[in-house]
Amino acid sequence: LTTRNIVKRIDFVKEKIIKPREGSAQNEVFTLDIVEYLEANEATKSYLDPKFEESYKYPIRSFVFFPLKNYSCYTDYDVLQWAENDDQQCSFRLMIPKGIQEPKEAELFMFGRSCAEIKWDETIPLTDEIRNLDGCIVDCRYVDHLWMFVKQRFDRNIPNGMRALEGKLHALKHPVSRDLLLATLENYARFH
Repeated sequence: LTTRNIVKRIDFVKEKIIKPREGSAQNEVFTLDIVEYLEANEATKSYLDPKFEESYKYPIRSFVFFPLKNYSCYTDYDVLQWAENDDQQCSFRLMIPKGIQEPKEAELFMFGRSCAEIKWDETIPLTDEIRNLDGCIVDCRYVDHLWMFVKQRFDRNIPNGMRALEGKLHALKHPVSRDLLLATLENYARFH
């Protein structure tokens, strides 16, 4: 599977995972959906159309652009994830400092370049909501130069890596609006 391009991977998921579950899907806790694979400029126009957004059962948070050829699993620098500029979330391990009588802040840990969790330079205000989440993986959103708790993640056992965190902060400093994304894709389509 890891040697196949994205179209063949999607076909595999449809055939081997989604199709066998069709009859029992209503009894399951979650569902799997695959949005049809389109060329980038066609897809973005269609998916950013308000009519599509209204008809889709989930809010659209981001798009992921995969290369049609030469896609590789793990870190692939040809993959682009675009998210609305105000929706940059990151997963951290939340740790409440030990040895402090009444801590006011919790520490945030990420996955470092040495494949070990390391402390991020910034902290998060310690609220009653997160006081019992010591050691848990949590999603945070960066708002007004502060990390704010969003939710606990039950589906992850490690935090985001340093590169992902740096990319999300870069996206906040240099946001790509919907209009800029569409214009860039239209320009690309014109010359390719």
